[in-house]
This record gives sequence, structure tokens and C-alpha cells, in this order.
Amino acid sequence: MAGKPGSPDPFGKIRHPKKRAFLAAMANTANVVRAAEIVRMDRDNHYLWLQKDPDYAAAFEIARMRGVDVLEAEAVRRAHEGVAKPIFHGGKRAIDVVQNPDGSVKRDAAGKPIGIPAAVREYSDTLLIFMLKGRNPAVFGDRQKQEHSAPGGGGITLVVRSVLQPPEEIET
Repeated sequence: MAGKPGSPDPFGKIRHPKKRAFLAAMANTANVVRAAEIVRMDRDNHYLWLQKDPDYAAAFEIARMRGVDVLEAEAVRRAHEGVAKPIFHGGKRAIDVVQNPDGSVKRDAAGKPIGIPAAVREYSDTLLIFMLKGRNPAVFGDRQKQEHSAPGGGGITLVVRSVLQPPEEIET
């Protein structure tokens, strides 16, 4: 799998065609099972290669991180750009009539209104929250803090014994 022209091949030490194909599929899917299906191989081969070939293991880590980048890009797209969801009415796909810039109905050469499948754009607030928490935890991270103290705010004395003793025998 070559990157941009002139850039080093991240899988350069890997010459086995099946290994290279699997690494490329992994970089695009971020999923071992799916990558093995794409390459038409048993996924156990991948685990054997990881154990026996240190160059493959290093190349796999690069492919895995590239796959994570693909997933992250998709999460950002869904959170920021949204996804078009089709609209149905009465069990049939709804159609929007195309309008001209002046608001009039756009028509084809035969004078019929031009229609396109209706859709609504939905955004993923959950993905957006996770992206913000991960990218800027100081501002968007969870702020859970627990402190324990004795009555009156003093410190707690903790005694750890290797032999269990009844509570009345413990020195305080």
C-alpha cells in the first residue's frame, strides 16, 4: 500500500502479497474480521503472522492506527456534517419538489415538476460529545472527584493486617 507519491511505503518490509493486502484492508476498515473477508483469508493467519513476524507486527500497528483514523474521520463527519435519512409517508418514499431560486417549481422539458427523494439531515450529538471529551478533556471531560475524610474533615487512618483480627483488638 503506497501513500502519496514520493512518501515512504509504511509496509515496505512486507513483501508477501496476502499480508500486504490484509494490511491495506485493515487500514481502510479498522476491523480484522472485515479485512480478512476482503482478502479472502482466514483471520487466524493474521494472528500467526503477528506472533512470528516482527516486521508484520510493526506494519500491522501502522495499519491499525490508520484504520482508527478512518473511523475518527467518519465520526467527525456524522457529528459535524450529519447523515441524510430518507422520509417515508404512508409506506412510500416522500418526494420533494425542486424549486427555482425565485421559489417557483422547477419543471422538466415536458412541463412536469421535478422531484427528488425527500430526506432530513440528522446529526449525532453523542458522537460530538465523545469527540469533544477526547480532544479537549480539560474543558469537556467528566469531572468526577471523590474524597474521603473522617468526621470533622480529618484524615483517615488505615490499618492493613495480614491476619484477620476482631475489630476490638485493632489498635487505633
